[in-house]
Amino acid sequence: MEVKWSDRYCENLGELSGLIGFCHKNKLKSVLVTSRSRTLNCQEHNIDFEFLPASIYCYSVGYNLIHSKDTEWFK
Repeated sequence: MEVKWSDRYCENLGELSGLIGFCHKNKLKSVLVTSRSRTLNCQEHNIDFEFLPASIYCYSVGYNLIHSKDTEWFK
């Protein structure tokens, strides 16, 4: 996962060269990248990129934490 607060990476995947190198080195086939406001799925360098607005991702993480069956962390 790569956290970004910009939409520019959705159109300029080459700017994510560090992430691309990490994926290749670790044989990862897909990666999640947060954006400011765009949702996009694309493929480049044999990697599936999923762009999701950071606000939606944060909401999902919070929801899953609160509604998980194991809430030991919350006590």
